[in-house]
Amino acid sequence: MSTRVPLALKKAKELTHRDVSLLDEAECEQEDYRLWEIEQSYGGVEQRWILVESQSRKADAALWEPELEKLERGLNRELKKLTGQVFACKPDAMEALLQFEESLEIHHLGQVRVETVRAKQKRGRRGKSTPPTAIEGYRVHGILERRETTAETLSQQRSRFILATNQ
Repeated sequence: MSTRVPLALKKAKELTHRDVSLLDEAECEQEDYRLWEIEQSYGGVEQRWILVESQSRKADAALWEPELEKLERGLNRELKKLTGQVFACKPDAMEALLQFEESLEIHHLGQVRVETVRAKQKRGRRGKSTPPTAIEGYRVHGILERRETTAETLSQQRSRFILATNQ
């Protein structure tokens, strides 16, 4: 008996994202499919996982485009929240920006810059003896951009699934 492995499992997700050139490909009688067998131990049970890649699903952008758009909306919300923050010093601002960029898998940040933020001035004209407003902190700016390989990566990931068997 075999069953489909949920991609919510960390090991399954890693396998579907993996470079298959390092795996031994198994023979498949169906033209549309490619197969790789992997010995796996899950929950203390030795299993044989079969990574299946469908070429017709790989060519179908409708499978992954809506998911990409949803992901980008969420990432843009996070980026907007980050750009709204005022940091005490430039290194803190850059560190927060780097942490955000490290969390990105199929995107990167473009047009990145750090700006100084000044305290709000009181209404009216500043007197001659009044010093200019002090720097309040630093704010980051950047634009979320897709990597060149985004479409290829997502089509490859969405065209794969795993079957598990203990036989």
